[in-house]
Amino acid sequence: MDMIYIAQNDIATQVQLEKTVQQQEKQSIGALHNKTLARRQVVKELPKKADSIDEAFDYVDGYGKIRFGYIGNHIKEESPDWQNSFGSAIGGVVGIKTATYRGFSANVAGYISQDLPFLYDDDKTALDFLTSQGKSFAYLAEASINFENEFLEFQGGRIAVDLPYADTDDIRMAQNTFEGAWAQISMNDDLSAQLFYLHRWAGFDSQDEEAGIDQSEFKELVEDSRGMIGAGVSYEYAKESEVALWYQNVENFADIFYTELNGVYDINDDIHFDYGAQYTSIKEDENSGVDGDVYGAMLIGHYQEFFLSLAVNYAVVDEDKYVTDGFGGGPYFTSLDEATIAVASEALVGEDIDMYRTGIGYDAESIYSSFEYAYGYMSGENSHIDEHDFIYTFNKDEKMQAQIIFAKYTSKTNELNRVVAQIDYNF
Repeated sequence: MDMIYIAQNDIATQVQLEKTVQQQEKQSIGALHNKTLARRQVVKELPKKADSIDEAFDYVDGYGKIRFGYIGNHIKEESPDWQNSFGSAIGGVVGIKTATYRGFSANVAGYISQDLPFLYDDDKTALDFLTSQGKSFAYLAEASINFENEFLEFQGGRIAVDLPYADTDDIRMAQNTFEGAWAQISMNDDLSAQLFYLHRWAGFDSQDEEAGIDQSEFKELVEDSRGMIGAGVSYEYAKESEVALWYQNVENFADIFYTELNGVYDINDDIHFDYGAQYTSIKEDENSGVDGDVYGAMLIGHYQEFFLSLAVNYAVVDEDKYVTDGFGGGPYFTSLDEATIAVASEALVGEDIDMYRTGIGYDAESIYSSFEYAYGYMSGENSHIDEHDFIYTFNKDEKMQAQIIFAKYTSKTNELNRVVAQIDYNF
């Protein structure tokens, strides 16, 4: 494992421009087995070093990803009538990077989403792949100066990072990216530390349709705030097993302490277990209302190609308080395609919440596929949520991946049936 700071991303991989760029996409938000599907942006092998700045730019090369996306929603809220909305788009990532000169390199990437209204009824448009006004978009999502040697890795500018409460959450067309700086210090093979500062962000999770805030525009993490500053340390105590501690301060929002233990226990060639435990302590800043504690544990049993999973989270809050996912998909073990314990907490302010997630699946390596069914249940003082997720993933090689998720979500007041399909081609 590289880092274990996020439950939904067992292995969090930072973008390294001297290697094949590997970006993590959640197979389903919070899926416990094979939680990340590596979206590798395949690029030509560049020289490890350039002898001059001019040569570094002479070796500039391109990379990218073409993504086709489709979504269909079937929703019933307080009204007894079902409402339908659909969306489809083609887009992805187009980027360039330089070779390395004395450890330094540069990276620039644009994110694009072009509406395909002829594939659906545009009178009932879902805005997941579009701006809040229902328009296609293109914007400069990544633009960074980077440095890397055996001891230090640094990225500054517009960057893609995965941290406990700020992550890419690549579940639609444009993953989240952030303006700021990130560094990792490797003390030895087992011990490393990260330092980071993030001020603004863009991407799917940053969009607010009701407020007219677009995912293609960079905006402050929190209004009138300097943003997030923090640090983390990770120690690999055994093969593929780590413990990590994180602290994040978000002005006018919260101080967040997060710790996670995650590992693998092998019994024989056919049987092994993945295990994890997590704890979050959130203290509000400037009476934001974001305050509480979250406890969690998970276990996944594997037998040959089959697996079973179980996860639990428990959120404890005071009156008029709630917990948060942060800026992205959040770190919690029980998160599903629609429901997370933090989303429920924000809807049920002041209530303690239990959430459970179970799953069963099969890895069909011979056909490059994975099949999973997940069931989640959340209970508060006066309400409950059920969710069923059916997840199919195809991952033949570094160039081609596909994913289909069907989610059935039910609460006291709402019902949602949703299908999301994505096909990626990396070059």
